[in-house]
Amino acid sequence: MEDPTNRAEARLDASVSSSGSSGLSFLQSDSLGSWIVTLVLFCIPPVNIIYAVMLLIGVGGSVAKVNMVRACLILAVAGFIIVAVFFGSLASMFARGY
Repeated sequence: MEDPTNRAEARLDASVSSSGSSGLSFLQSDSLGSWIVTLVLFCIPPVNIIYAVMLLIGVGGSVAKVNMVRACLILAVAGFIIVAVFFGSLASMFARGY
């Protein structure tokens, strides 16, 4: 199994060789305007699901935006589990007559 740091170094080396200047060019790919558009799209309910799926399957977007979608998905699943456990325990409490 390949070490993740080696993969990151390989991507950095590929970025240096393809850009010809510095390997930090990929860090500057997201502008303030693109992040504002991304956050506005995530505020529109039907569009946010479609945009998140597009980012997850690799249709456009940067690594930072894909990681943001993954983090939001993890938090949504965790929140759903917490709410389900809370309401499940609440329902069982009422079923017992407490």
